[in-house]
Amino acid sequence: MFALLFVYSRIPYAAAVNGHFFSAFARIHPTGRFPYVSLLVMGGLSIAASMFTLDAVISALLTSRILVQFLTQVYALHYMRKHRPEIRRPFRMWLYPMPSVIALVGWTYVFATSGARYIVFGILTLIAGAGAYWLWSSRSERRS
Repeated sequence: MFALLFVYSRIPYAAAVNGHFFSAFARIHPTGRFPYVSLLVMGGLSIAASMFTLDAVISALLTSRILVQFLTQVYALHYMRKHRPEIRRPFRMWLYPMPSVIALVGWTYVFATSGARYIVFGILTLIAGAGAYWLWSSRSERRS
């Protein structure tokens, strides 16, 4: 678990270094040479998650991932094919759109049956992510 904390702290750090996340996360500890802001934030989130049962943490993470990643990927695929036909696509989906519609129905069912508490957590995660993106992008636009 300790090693995972160090590994996952590198994700916001790398995004910040590349200019795709808040610049504070790109700070490196002067003597230890590790991303200390990212590590502190991930550590704080880990401490907060440890206050709940493992079942609750897994359910909350799964529902937020379904909403933020899986369902939005299906939407993005259809949006891209309809509104951005000029984008080069190095892959083809066999029997399009059937597999993505099946995935949409399946993930929607899993999300809808996960329980009200976890559905609210998933929606709040989506809202928090959109808010963080809005804040980051508005700061990025002012700098350029």
